[in-house]
Amino acid sequence: MSARTLTPETTAEAYLELLKDRGIEVFLGNAGTDFASLVDAFARLASEAGRAPCPLVIPHEFVAVSMAHGYYVASGRPAAVMVHVNVGTGNAATAIITASRANVPILMSAGRTPITEEGLPGARDLHIHWAQESFDQAAMLREYVKWDYELRTPVQVEAVVDRAFELMQAEPRGPVYLTLPREVLAARPAPMTITSPARRQSRSERFPDPARIDEAARLLARADSPLILVSAAGIDPRAVAGLVELAEAGGIAIVEADPIYLNAPHLHELHLGYNQSGTTNPSLADADAILVVEADVPWYPHLQKPAPNARIIHLGVDPFFSRYPMRSYPCDVPIVATPGVALPLLAEAVRRHADRDAIARRRERVAAEHRRRFAALTRPGSYVASPHSSGLGFGLGAALGVKLGRPDATVIATVGDGAYFFGEPLSCLFVQRAHAVPILTVIFNNQQWEAVKSGTLAVHPTGAAKTRGSFPLSELRPSPRFEEMARTVDGYGERVEKPGELPAALKRGLAAVREGRPAILNVLCQRAV
Repeated sequence: MSARTLTPETTAEAYLELLKDRGIEVFLGNAGTDFASLVDAFARLASEAGRAPCPLVIPHEFVAVSMAHGYYVASGRPAAVMVHVNVGTGNAATAIITASRANVPILMSAGRTPITEEGLPGARDLHIHWAQESFDQAAMLREYVKWDYELRTPVQVEAVVDRAFELMQAEPRGPVYLTLPREVLAARPAPMTITSPARRQSRSERFPDPARIDEAARLLARADSPLILVSAAGIDPRAVAGLVELAEAGGIAIVEADPIYLNAPHLHELHLGYNQSGTTNPSLADADAILVVEADVPWYPHLQKPAPNARIIHLGVDPFFSRYPMRSYPCDVPIVATPGVALPLLAEAVRRHADRDAIARRRERVAAEHRRRFAALTRPGSYVASPHSSGLGFGLGAALGVKLGRPDATVIATVGDGAYFFGEPLSCLFVQRAHAVPILTVIFNNQQWEAVKSGTLAVHPTGAAKTRGSFPLSELRPSPRFEEMARTVDGYGERVEKPGELPAALKRGLAAVREGRPAILNVLCQRAV
């Protein structure tokens, strides 16, 4: 065990030094009057490389949290986000919900309206310091964060930071929320000795029950038509390799259930496509043993269920999704474990129980079916989609976070025009230029919120909206010339009106990005009738 002595001028300075010591490299901020001591501390530490995270100004809170989400997916490291008191927390809430459902750790923080009305540095001196105070500021996020707390005195700053790290990185991972009163940040603490590195390790693999692994292996090895349904295991490249190993060991078909990451190479002969939201995959009906891997919604009971005699196995760090108020999927064999650890063990067990000839016949049957279906991307980590709780607009900020986490990668964000409105596009363009994280944004522009229209047709297939060909509250016309927004940051913008124009436009957009300029392609899509 080693120790460091900090001699900070303010609690804010100690806080930043602790974040850096605990591995935080970037601090994504949307500041207000509550940031006063943090601004001063960043300025003081700027000449001493390595003492504080890199501060990045992000002009909207939703973008900041979405960037932290994408940054973690790309780099495997959490980022710190700080917003302005309760109003900033409100703007960030949608992105926090998204991170929570995706089990992404984010050190989310906000200032707190000054506690005192006089007598201390940082006490209230503006009208808003009364009007913005909440009885319980954290309440608006409490359902979606793993932990919330308020820093109350400088002497507890190390303990509070370490508790935040401990809980956000323990499985199942997720965001935490810390409020920082202005007087506490402005206080002048005595020199403090901290443990460095922290002795608060909480990242631990969850290993499966061997009996459950053997039970699941027997079911999968002896089934006629076993099936793997997977959604979010691909955040860990080990899980991708383990999933392929298992599928090959048992000749088991893979279907991605509305995936948010690439979970298996799409070109692999055992990959049989997708079970997208609101649809079903034909392989589901034939399966007599189903392994569900990190999939909160493996199928849609209203549309299709597995056969009544199909045996169901659920595998994940929280296979029952305990934070979901209602989820009613049957389970015959639960495996509570980290997929990257459990899948290779399950593959080994399947090989022990498998009949090699039967597996070979099954594999060829699945491969023949695969050849009838389309496949594309293959590299783990090359694809990230919106978690299914997300509000529209997640993609823009997340793409910027991926670029921040992988600076050498070429990042393409594909969004609809409705999502582009929600993504705070001007803030995202500012970030691309200010922080040198250019991306290519491709907007699929059908001049409507298709989900609103489709939802109406699903509930009222022969209703007045269908009959009259009018869907109020779903139209986005007249459509803006989104491509022109690129000019505000000296970027490249192009409007694509015909399918044949798209390949060349993509090349021009990518060329601009590789020159360091943001690029937007506004692709006009034919509206559904």
